[in-house]
Amino acid sequence: MTTFHSLDLLVGDIDPAVLAVQRQVNAMIAQTPHVDVHTPEGLAMFRASTAHNPGVTVLEPRDLEIDGPAAAIVRRIAADARQSDA
Repeated sequence: MTTFHSLDLLVGDIDPAVLAVQRQVNAMIAQTPHVDVHTPEGLAMFRASTAHNPGVTVLEPRDLEIDGPAAAIVRRIAADARQSDA
């Protein structure tokens, strides 16, 4: 059984079969193409592959006024453009 030590960051007593499978998974991950997020195309590909709902949520800045002790306090927030101000 795998053990975790509170004072030691190393994990001990890992089943060799689990390690073998994890090494296979790591080898598969290492073979996957990595996008270059420093280019516009790579950044777009990265965003498309990691987005939860691509193209659905569009954020836009909105000002929210909160009553303060002397005057209104204005906060700029990012809100879903599809929602109304109500």
